[in-house]
Amino acid sequence: MKKKINIQLAIYTVLGLVVNFIILKWLQQDFIVLLFSHFYFIIYTLLLFYYIEKTKENNRQFVSAFMGIFGAKLLISSTVVAIYLFLATDQKEVFAINFFAIYFYYSVFEVVKSYRLLKSI
Repeated sequence: MKKKINIQLAIYTVLGLVVNFIILKWLQQDFIVLLFSHFYFIIYTLLLFYYIEKTKENNRQFVSAFMGIFGAKLLISSTVVAIYLFLATDQKEVFAINFFAIYFYYSVFEVVKSYRLLKSI
């Protein structure tokens, strides 16, 4: 199951990178930010599925881990955007919109795959 999730995440990431690359090229945004954003969310997604595999037997632990990871992801993501907005000099809005679009993109993947994984248990 873990290998299947990793392959699906890789395909999902490639699709997201292509779409995001086209949009950022049109907006003339720096691509390092694009790579950082995707790498950041890939790490969180892998961490989430690691905890799902670890805690799927115990519902109480699963709910705590799932909500904790989602809460931490939201808090840390908001902090990253706030720091960038404070330190950056140009294209602040583009970064914030792009970052939270990627956040939403990976959140949809996490929720759908988590639901399907838990439904099969």
